[in-house]
Amino acid sequence: MDYKTHIMRTISYIEENLKNEIAVTDCACVSGYSDYHFIRVFREATGLTPADYIRKRRLTEIIKHMRQDVPFSEIAFEYGFNSKENFIRAFNSEHHILPTEYRSALNSLKLYEAISFETEPFEIVPEII
Repeated sequence: MDYKTHIMRTISYIEENLKNEIAVTDCACVSGYSDYHFIRVFREATGLTPADYIRKRRLTEIIKHMRQDVPFSEIAFEYGFNSKENFIRAFNSEHHILPTEYRSALNSLKLYEAISFETEPFEIVPEII
């Protein structure tokens, strides 16, 4: 079976809906698999669970917008975090720094760009800014 095609279709769906609610069930439907099979195949192909991938991509997009003079909590709400505290917890858990510390120091962070299967074998190529 060509899992890459199905997973890339799902990744495209996720990328188009990063600012919306994304359910694993919806992703599984897009891929054409059951929920269980989708999670297993996605993790095998990307090295991440769908939820981890979505969280990392949302945090990456928020970080890209944090350099603007917009409160980071406003950007976080736009990308689906339901409270400032949830965003801070996720950011700190992922990057081991608080968003305010990052913004003031503009340290480099490991970001997760959209996965592409153009390179073999399956690789996640993080971007550091």
